[in-house]
Amino acid sequence: MGELLRVAALAAALAATACGPSTSPATQTGTSGAAASPAPAALSAPDLALFVEGTTWRFALEHRERALDDTGAVVSDETFPGEASCKVTEVRPLADGKAALLWCDGGLDATASGALAGWWAGTSRGLWYLTTEPSPGDAIGAEPGDTPLLALPATAEEHVEPMDEGEIRTRVYAEGGAWCAHGEARWPGNTSWSELCVDATGPVRGGIGGSDETMTHGLRFTRLP
Repeated sequence: MGELLRVAALAAALAATACGPSTSPATQTGTSGAAASPAPAALSAPDLALFVEGTTWRFALEHRERALDDTGAVVSDETFPGEASCKVTEVRPLADGKAALLWCDGGLDATASGALAGWWAGTSRGLWYLTTEPSPGDAIGAEPGDTPLLALPATAEEHVEPMDEGEIRTRVYAEGGAWCAHGEARWPGNTSWSELCVDATGPVRGGIGGSDETMTHGLRFTRLP
């Protein structure tokens, strides 16, 4: 299961960072398809609580696995609840913002999910998930074509990019007072996705998951009060 989640996280991370905007509708729908609430206030990534050392959150977890046989019939469908905590353990200055190391336990640790634990950067362009440890003063997003996971201040937008035998879809939308970035990679027999919603006090909800011809799996987290 861990390997499946890592593959899903990698593919969906590519989906969330590879594309730029194509449309900016006046209103946007959330994952439920219902009309979203009015756009939340503009956010500045370096000012998020994600970049304040010592900030902690608790999250409710929902891990679901659904297995199919060769005919496509469901042979098992299980949901496992849980809880996890995350803490900002280190903050470093960057050329244009801040970097923060987010440590998580339980199902949100770095081994199980690249969706939350790890190094983050907040710059004037938005929020970035980093695959390598940054050094103080690094310039994040300096290469041509670099795109943040979530541009902040945000605007609702959707983009579809064709790829070999498949496509990458990205969407930014407002829901429940937060800004959300959703990435999905689709190709024959396989789909992977990742999502993250943030407000001024940090991550609100999100997750990663995917499916193939024999299994559907996903890990979702929701911030607790």
